Amino acid sequence: MLFPTSAKLRIHDSAEGTRGGELRNETAKMLQGVDYGRLTALLIEATKEQQKLIERQQQQISLQHAETAHLRSQVKTVQAALKTNSRKAPEVQSAKANLAHQ
Repeated sequence: MLFPTSAKLRIHDSAEGTRGGELRNETAKMLQGVDYGRLTALLIEATKEQQKLIERQQQQISLQHAETAHLRSQVKTVQAALKTNSRKAPEVQSAKANLAHQ
């Protein structure tokens, strides 16, 4: 497999402090191939990290669903209280008026 130098691939060996793989583009020459054995290990680790991220996001989504359900319940309670109070408002005003005239 050949890669043009414009691809700028830089997955280096651990000798330079990074994880496996050996895609080098340090010269003006074409790359002659890929060490798939090293690249496979890199891809497996990346997949594991990605799976951990997906699991954390799924937990966050579950928590958000639970919070949303709780908030909806609170909104319904507040709406019911407002309806009850709005029905009683004329009665309260009338009672206040009666007390004021006494």
